[in-house]
Amino acid sequence: MEGLSDFELRFQYTGTRDYTPLAAISAAMDFRDIIGEEAIVQYNHSMAVWANKHLSELWGTQALVADEATAAMAHVMLPVRCAHPHTLPSHARECTARRVRRRFAQKKTLGLN
Repeated sequence: MEGLSDFELRFQYTGTRDYTPLAAISAAMDFRDIIGEEAIVQYNHSMAVWANKHLSELWGTQALVADEATAAMAHVMLPVRCAHPHTLPSHARECTARRVRRRFAQKKTLGLN
């Protein structure tokens, strides 16, 4: 602590830091050894595949990658809403471009550039 200013001495320690994850490393490694790495990877993959299917059906969109290319994250096209209720997801790019142009035009009119 030598050479620190009074300010540094008062504020060098972050009292809100959570050391719990560090304390849990040993138990987490034991858990992985017991369950097995392959089982964990397979479970994560199956949850990602389920999430891809569930979200794409819920949102009326599609998965962005095949199930075989999915590891542990869902990759689903987000639903893009447009002023036209019958716009198909394939027209999302044009719809978004229209909305951006409209918003930019409004800002330009208001002098917000």
